[in-house]
Amino acid sequence: MKIKNLVLLTLIPFLFCQCEKVEDKNLSNISMRTFENIDALMTEINLYATMELDEITHYENRLNFNSFGKIADQIYYPIVENDTNISINSLNAIVDCYPNFLKTYTIMGEVFFDTKYADSPFRYVMNKHRMFAIDTLVYKVFEDGLAYCSIKNYDMLSIISDSTFQSLESNEFITVMKSTGQKTRLSLPYFRRETSGKERIEASFHYHDIVSIPSMNGTYTRGMYSEIAKAWRKTLFWFRVKRHIAVNYNVNYSACECCNACTVNSASNYVDFKYKYEKHTQYAFIIHSKDHRIYQLSGSIGIPAVTINF
Repeated sequence: MKIKNLVLLTLIPFLFCQCEKVEDKNLSNISMRTFENIDALMTEINLYATMELDEITHYENRLNFNSFGKIADQIYYPIVENDTNISINSLNAIVDCYPNFLKTYTIMGEVFFDTKYADSPFRYVMNKHRMFAIDTLVYKVFEDGLAYCSIKNYDMLSIISDSTFQSLESNEFITVMKSTGQKTRLSLPYFRRETSGKERIEASFHYHDIVSIPSMNGTYTRGMYSEIAKAWRKTLFWFRVKRHIAVNYNVNYSACECCNACTVNSASNYVDFKYKYEKHTQYAFIIHSKDHRIYQLSGSIGIPAVTINF
């Protein structure tokens, strides 16, 4: 490696530590996206799925808005644009500099480096405080779900952290919607990974509750299924990379505990992506259930080096 590259890698933790260490405590000055209804939110999420970072940056400049996803990507991508030989200690220093936006985690002894909330479909509609609004309801996104309340209870919602969310239950002020854990092989979230040498493709399928709707026949929820493909490369740790991702699969979701009658179809034809991952989302009114799962899944998702066959 050239000397100048060694110097740059050594300086990366210090360069990136010119960051937002102090949070803006004046919550009334926070910029937040507001959507007329859930349909408008879904339209925006799907619009973001078609854009790359430069397009997202231009789009948000016009909106005078900085999404959590854009901020995280602008920190993350310069670090991993090329095969990176950053040491684990230097990587940890970078993550410590941006604890709100970056993370490392370990799977079977291997270290992964990613942005926080990378699997959340809300990452580009929520602000840096992970909040957005639908009509008169304000939402905050967490690793294991979301919570929402009336705008008048905004301050109460804003101070909830991921750690306090773990034990939080719905009350008269705030509605809590937690992700359900995996119960069977095809329960959501569902993950598949295939590896060839230093290259890996990962596919994941998720369900996200958005709002509870009381009715005479019980409680209904309106939620969204999201599907994500990510390309990874390994040096001392795994990090996301640009690869051409071939997507050709069909999936049916079941939302009923008793049978497979309540199914939602999703299909994707072959697409050649330039960026690191792509999301395909859809939503439906469904009966409240803790058994969101994949009923049928066939096809493949792959990069040039390796393919997942369902």
